[in-house]
Amino acid sequence: MKPISEILGWKLNNPGNVELGTPKWIGLASVQKHHRFCTFVSPEYGFRVVGYIFRNTYQNKYKLLKPYDLIERYAPGNENDVPAYVKHVCGLIKIDPRNSIDLSNTVLLFDWVKAITTHELGWQPYSDDLIRRGLEML
Repeated sequence: MKPISEILGWKLNNPGNVELGTPKWIGLASVQKHHRFCTFVSPEYGFRVVGYIFRNTYQNKYKLLKPYDLIERYAPGNENDVPAYVKHVCGLIKIDPRNSIDLSNTVLLFDWVKAITTHELGWQPYSDDLIRRGLEML
């Protein structure tokens, strides 16, 4: 495991490794420290964006309901081992990857975002309280 100081998502307050682009997210730092990934003013804003992407964009707008479809959209196969990603995330929150999920359920959304960011960072250095504060900004 890398030291926390070397984990890009930690350094950028971006636990989901969200890429720069559109939309211009609430909570972006005035100076972007990386050419590809967003820098947020605090990790809460990073967690907020991950929750927004999965619940508001992928589920509500694009009607993606299965873990595989959600993760494939978020972390495409040209850069990620999608089956391994799905297995890891679903294993962390003990859900069947073949079943639909409803991320309007705040408990499930919390578990999902925590598992996604655990996968993205390689571990979970953030407190549950900090993650919740980010998701409460949705």
